[in-house]
Amino acid sequence: DSIGRLVGEKLTITRIDNRTTQKNYKYTYDKKNNQTGFLELDANGNQIRREERTFQPTKNRVIVVKYFDSNNIMVKMTENRYELYRTNDRRIREIEY
Repeated sequence: DSIGRLVGEKLTITRIDNRTTQKNYKYTYDKKNNQTGFLELDANGNQIRREERTFQPTKNRVIVVKYFDSNNIMVKMTENRYELYRTNDRRIREIEY
């Protein structure tokens, strides 16, 4: 796009047995340049899979990732959790799940 982000790519994959597969990938971003969407298409433009990412508004961390199949049905959802723990020497440790 106009600020240099990768918005799409087209790959041709040749396997050992000389079969070729063509795949198209498209990416979407939010205002903070976080990659919020990923779309994989076949050579005909049909959706193979899709991902949506939701970020924390203050720290730009991924908090939810949703996975969709070729019929645009959500098949999986993961949620990340971040916790802060104080230590005896007054430092803060952050744990990501």
